Amino acid sequence: MRAEWVMWLTPFVGGAIGWFTNWLAIYLLFRPRRPWPIPFFPLQGLLPRRQRDLARSIGDVVQTQLMPVDTLLKELDLPALKASMTEAVAAHVRRRLDEQLPRFLPPAIREAAEGYITDFTVRETALLFDRVAAEAEEKLRTNLHVGRLAEEQIMALDLDELERLVRRLAQRELRHIEWLGAILGFLIGLTQLGIWWLVQGG
Repeated sequence: MRAEWVMWLTPFVGGAIGWFTNWLAIYLLFRPRRPWPIPFFPLQGLLPRRQRDLARSIGDVVQTQLMPVDTLLKELDLPALKASMTEAVAAHVRRRLDEQLPRFLPPAIREAAEGYITDFTVRETALLFDRVAAEAEEKLRTNLHVGRLAEEQIMALDLDELERLVRRLAQRELRHIEWLGAILGFLIGLTQLGIWWLVQGG
């Protein structure tokens, strides 16, 4: 009779074992922080052991796929920035000329002078902008290493901060993994119970 009760508990025991197994696997992602000197197999959490490799991989992904320099330059929208800048310069020059040109000048001369100086200033501003933008783009392509910055930021995190970050980003998924282990363990135990029940002849 006792053996029958034990078998009826099999699904629940299986569920508990499945949940604990997945919980332990998730725990071992982060702990132990330092290697345990187990012969032939020093035990250490995956993230502490592979933090540098993880940082390098994330940096590569950021640099080549998430935030390549071409994408960043495209987001800057230099043509729109140039148009906005030349428009602002033209408005400023017109306002300053209107304030500074002598009032005794005939309106036609004032208007011609303002137009000439403003057009000249806008052309020179556009040329200067193109030159500066080209130099800035070259420097960005040469010196901006977004992936390396991401890698350095990850390496600067201590292991507690890194664990909190991962858990905050994937808390729901990690919880689902734990409960999936419980469900699978329960189903396996239920299958074992069904097989035992059939062998016993119902």
